[in-house]
Amino acid sequence: MDFNDQTEFAKNVTHCRPHLSTDKRKIYEDSTRSGQVLSEMHRFYQDERLCDVNLIVDEEQFACHRLVLAASSLYFERMFSNGMSEARAKDIRLRNLSPCALKHLIEFAYSSKLCVQKDTVLEIFEAADMLNFPAARMFCQDFLMDQIDINNCLSFITYADRFSCEPLYERAKSCAAANFQLICSTAEFLELPKNHLEELLRDDNIEMEYEEHIYEALKKWVLHDDSRLVNFADLFKCIRLNFVSRWYLIEVISKDELIAQSAECSNIIQSA
Repeated sequence: MDFNDQTEFAKNVTHCRPHLSTDKRKIYEDSTRSGQVLSEMHRFYQDERLCDVNLIVDEEQFACHRLVLAASSLYFERMFSNGMSEARAKDIRLRNLSPCALKHLIEFAYSSKLCVQKDTVLEIFEAADMLNFPAARMFCQDFLMDQIDINNCLSFITYADRFSCEPLYERAKSCAAANFQLICSTAEFLELPKNHLEELLRDDNIEMEYEEHIYEALKKWVLHDDSRLVNFADLFKCIRLNFVSRWYLIEVISKDELIAQSAECSNIIQSA
């Protein structure tokens, strides 16, 4: 049908429209439509049709649609809306993430499905954090929560803190506290940052047969690095002296060189 035919057809339709008897308003919704649209966009992505941006990581390129990326990621929304060169550039190079992680996140943007496994979850989590894919980050976090055990809880404490992931941090800290008697004898324990050790020592659920052993663990951590001597007084306050035997307090702790070098610690013992 050419333009003239379309015009004539429209006139005829207008003349034959029936009169509606009631003045009502009703909203209809196709509940499957949004999923269908995303599914079609996914097909366009797979076929590399109507794509308007190429994301480049290392030597790999991913042809995508700006609109889909911006709808899934605040990082891309800002990139494409800031009026800078990236908003118009056809090719955009991304750094500090792996092609594998980016591929998973792009697939998630189009399909709402994210496949994570032991070998890839950390790099996907890091990429989701960097590119601000909140839902993907949450899925990775959920997967990682189930991976925490006595063998990796200390490294998870440091890792979770680096990415400001509080649920992961709290789960790892709880695991470390519940198994403190075992983890305090590991090399990894000696490498804990001061703030992480302090939170662990203050945890009311810390498990150790005797409080004296917690003091010994603290002492071992401090003596592992001479620069930590300045931290001893702060950390000593975490020891629950009311759970320490009177004999151990007087004959061992009070005579310790670390205590003797700290007036603050000596005062704490005298007040105990």
